[in-house]
Amino acid sequence: MDALSSFIPMDRRQALAQGAALPPQTTGAARLTDLAGYTALTGAFVAARGPQAGGEAVFRALAPLFATQIDLIHAYRGSVLTFSGDALTCWFDADDGARALAAACALQAAMRAAPPLRLPDGTSHALALKTVLAAGPARRFLVGDPALGLVDVLAGAPLARLGAGEPLAAGGEILLDDAVATATGATGPARPDPEDATAGPFLCLATPPAGLPAPTPWPPLPPDALTEAQLRPWVPPVLWPRLRAAATFWIELRPAVVLFLRFAGIDYTRPPRGAPRTGARPRAPARRRPTWPGKPFSTWIPAGRPTSRRGSWPTAWPRWTRRSWSGCRCWVRRWGSRCRRRR
Repeated sequence: MDALSSFIPMDRRQALAQGAALPPQTTGAARLTDLAGYTALTGAFVAARGPQAGGEAVFRALAPLFATQIDLIHAYRGSVLTFSGDALTCWFDADDGARALAAACALQAAMRAAPPLRLPDGTSHALALKTVLAAGPARRFLVGDPALGLVDVLAGAPLARLGAGEPLAAGGEILLDDAVATATGATGPARPDPEDATAGPFLCLATPPAGLPAPTPWPPLPPDALTEAQLRPWVPPVLWPRLRAAATFWIELRPAVVLFLRFAGIDYTRPPRGAPRTGARPRAPARRRPTWPGKPFSTWIPAGRPTSRRGSWPTAWPRWTRRSWSGCRCWVRRWGSRCRRRR
């Protein structure tokens, strides 16, 4: 049951167990952690052991790190929203940044105490996390089709600030936006954003401020807190029978093409007019997905700064990828025109 419920963020897990719903408009703190040097680390294992055994070795080496992150997030009443490779995005609801910062400082302390990772060639690799925190109002909703999989979405200005701060942080650093720095009384040197001078600089935390809150963990849930009907929409259909059968998974690195869609120019702090439609619209391309071997991995709006590349599609890209993008592009154009008409 734990493996199945892990697909659901903890705050939504608690709400489902109580028969409640999360409010769509919320305020809190968002936190992004990213493992520095992950690409080189993965390359060292793959070069020594191959794509399958190397991928499995990387997973087993980093599993304790991810377990520590999740435990500390839950200890300060936060929720893990998405994993994107080695990066983790989480949300601390009704938090001005103090709980998120306390969890981040505890995690950095655990990272400094952790021994270096031994690589296949006998050398050592010191693990380091870069962390970005931002606070403010946000919008929480679900997208997807229950038959194909639901995705928990967090949208708003704090997420945009995370995307802006991630490339500015170095390993072992904690960057705070102005809202978190002001609420916690944190001090440190300013780290300006060279691509957006109007957004204001981040603060690079020098030392943890005094008065950070103590852990306030989530109440434990019994193993049968969630029913199979509540769990199944969150687990990818291809994984459901294997997880139910407790099958053993081998981690393998495979070539893939990533399709990135970014939604911008939407005021997520304003309540929607009429019935909520945002969660229903993304089901259109999701229903077409079974005809192509693709999978919606995570949704994060807005999510950083994608690079636009003009010109024709690379001929080496799979044909189903070009068809998938064509279908999604038509859906986005139709949805955008309807949003403009409603405004």
